Amino acid sequence: MVVLGHCLGANITLRFGADAPAVVEGLVLIEPMFREALTGALRWAARLRTPVAGLAALVRGLNKLGLHRRHLDGLDLEQLDQEARAVMARSGAFPENRFGSPLEDLKSTPTAVYLTGVLAVTAPLPLSAIGTPTLALLSRGGRYGDPEITARQLAELPHCAIRMLEARHWIPTESPQQMRQAIEEWCERRPA
Repeated sequence: MVVLGHCLGANITLRFGADAPAVVEGLVLIEPMFREALTGALRWAARLRTPVAGLAALVRGLNKLGLHRRHLDGLDLEQLDQEARAVMARSGAFPENRFGSPLEDLKSTPTAVYLTGVLAVTAPLPLSAIGTPTLALLSRGGRYGDPEITARQLAELPHCAIRMLEARHWIPTESPQQMRQAIEEWCERRPA
């Protein structure tokens, strides 16, 4: 099977590839988040990993006691993509304020889940355990990570093809056709 993931999902894909190499025939990493390449607020989160871990444990403990937010907004990802593409068609700019905001994310994500995600994004990744053919799709925009540092990290993988796409970070929304074409071409070149 070929396993694909975007952002935190790409990090999970790498971990799955390291943990279950016998069942993974290929990995597709869309904007993986390497700790060394993080920029902006995520770089600070990586530096503050220990306090974030403590806060996540505290929130999980409060949740076990029954203390948690009572209302979370629903999130329809298909609708969110359609809205983003409509904004892009009108203005030419990606609506980062809706996609890249912790406050927006926390409207629909439990706090403990969000903090656990921050910990997962800032954790080291098991690159030395990956021998599987890999396709990495990186954005030139580097909203959350430096694409050059990410490419250098990916160079550690023995069978990794890297494609740079015009996007800030949200390749599935910003460049869906180019993403699909790159994945299909890579899959067609792989041995049966």
